[in-house]
Amino acid sequence: MKKTNSIKELRQKIKTTVKIFGQKCDNRKIESSVFFDKIDKLIKKDSSYSEYLRNKITLENNSEVNIILSGDFGEKFKSLFEKEMKNYKFILVKGSIRLGTAKINLEKYKEDFKKRKSIFVDDSFCSGDTFKTIEKEIQKLDGDIKKIYVIYLNPKRKNYKSIPKKLETLFDFFKDYPEYYK
Repeated sequence: MKKTNSIKELRQKIKTTVKIFGQKCDNRKIESSVFFDKIDKLIKKDSSYSEYLRNKITLENNSEVNIILSGDFGEKFKSLFEKEMKNYKFILVKGSIRLGTAKINLEKYKEDFKKRKSIFVDDSFCSGDTFKTIEKEIQKLDGDIKKIYVIYLNPKRKNYKSIPKKLETLFDFFKDYPEYYK
């Protein structure tokens, strides 16, 4: 296994991408989704970000944990680590939940949610809609999400105070680029 980049190196890669892409974009005159697509591509291309999350998860949780994942990032994370983390329960839901185009049904995992704690792992946390939808479904099944792990946090200005306390992130755009939120 290759050596995982340090937290400082991973954060610097995001900052460099922001700086390079930001210079090409005339200071926020672009749609933010285009901007964050660049960050998402960096994260998906570089498995060091997934390795960072895997390391956090295995250090902070025993193996009796449901790992809830969604979309392309979730598929990649699962394919990279499911064999290695064989005592963890990987639960992959469809992507595009935040868009309201994907419906989820987690009924077949009801017993898993009752027996084990669950964590949510994703590349980003912006509006929180993906997390909220999944959390609501798990609560219907008498489960709960105890922790959220993401690579970056990019909350909307009005939502920053409502970020769940159980969220851990490598990179927080609100703190690292406060001028963006003025």
